[in-house]
Amino acid sequence: MIKILFLAANPRNTPKLELQKEAKAIAAALRRAKYSDHFEFVTEYAVRVSQLLGLLLEHKPHVVHFSGHGTGEGEIFLEDEAGSPHAVAPEALGNTFALFREDVRLVVINACFSLPQAKAIAQHVPAVIGLTQEIKDPAAIAFAVAFYQALAYGQDVQRAFGLACNQLEHEYPGSQGVPKLVPGPTDLSRLWLATK
Repeated sequence: MIKILFLAANPRNTPKLELQKEAKAIAAALRRAKYSDHFEFVTEYAVRVSQLLGLLLEHKPHVVHFSGHGTGEGEIFLEDEAGSPHAVAPEALGNTFALFREDVRLVVINACFSLPQAKAIAQHVPAVIGLTQEIKDPAAIAFAVAFYQALAYGQDVQRAFGLACNQLEHEYPGSQGVPKLVPGPTDLSRLWLATK
């Protein structure tokens, strides 16, 4: 069983994101796929920086999906105790995933300008997806749905990524170059999450 942990944060005073819509769309795509019984999908919303380690320890995910806001400096925003934005630097998040390298196989950061985060995490995790620039909610959701659907149909991570980018090319031309797959220390053609 592959556990996907969907972490979401939309702190106060940041533009509203359709995080629940994204989570529901991914869950529906997983349910409809051939190997749906290979996946467990868990959601955590309004994630505070003080909760991150506890959630990773509690759930022991194989896949971590973060959906939220990123900054031009390559940080992502979690929430502080008051629900305000708390910026997390790429190095700090990379160090977090170094401590969970035994379990985590894939990280998807569905946040604008998250490529620096992806590169930092990929030093410790087999594969990471980040975004090179800003992307609109509908395009980000379309990419995520197509990616997880492909995984749940038994595709390897590299092919699932290609199929998701192709879906963006159909639905949101010009957006297909925004997501980037950053390989870690694993041959991506051999990184399968569902067994055929």
